[in-house]
Amino acid sequence: MDRINITKFIKSFNEKATYLAKDQNYKNLVEHGQRPETMIITCCDSRVDPALLFQADFGDIFVLRNVANIVPAFDESNIGCATGSALEFAVTELAVKDIVIIGHSDCVGIKGLCAHTGNPPQNSIEAWLDLAKDSLEHDLAAYPAEITQLNDQQCLRTLALSWQNLASYPQVVRAIDRNALKVHAWYYDINKLAIKCYNHTENTYENL
Repeated sequence: MDRINITKFIKSFNEKATYLAKDQNYKNLVEHGQRPETMIITCCDSRVDPALLFQADFGDIFVLRNVANIVPAFDESNIGCATGSALEFAVTELAVKDIVIIGHSDCVGIKGLCAHTGNPPQNSIEAWLDLAKDSLEHDLAAYPAEITQLNDQQCLRTLALSWQNLASYPQVVRAIDRNALKVHAWYYDINKLAIKCYNHTENTYENL
């Protein structure tokens, strides 16, 4: 199985490289660098690849992916972490206009977060998920009627907390204050192929 996949990837790359060699947009990006206007933070799950979901081209989005799309709160003792570094680069160097955090239904990372509640982390995955443990106590004003699975409801809470945590990063706050940046949280239902967005004023989710 692995050998078939790798062979497929090599073939696909060769075909894509042949196309890109003639693509002017790609040539411009190579010569002048990237300046995407949108940063997307999402899960490592293969079903939520933002480039595929939004039919993005090279240069359209700056992407950060991690388990359960967690944005931990800013902590000066943790400067240099992958999330904080990516956020700083996106906001200060690329000057992105929007940051979108995308969570999704049936998230294994969220299942893991719920499973080891109250127990000390035993490995690096649990230690990472532990950064979102406060979301277990977080609540929404209301939940969409069709989202009945407890795991998916927890995804909504974790996503909302990650949205709030963005405001703990100094460079993000400064960009928001000068109206140069907007932040969003979207929940993607992989079964219904639908997106809901977090309304922070009402503390609930609504159709995009």
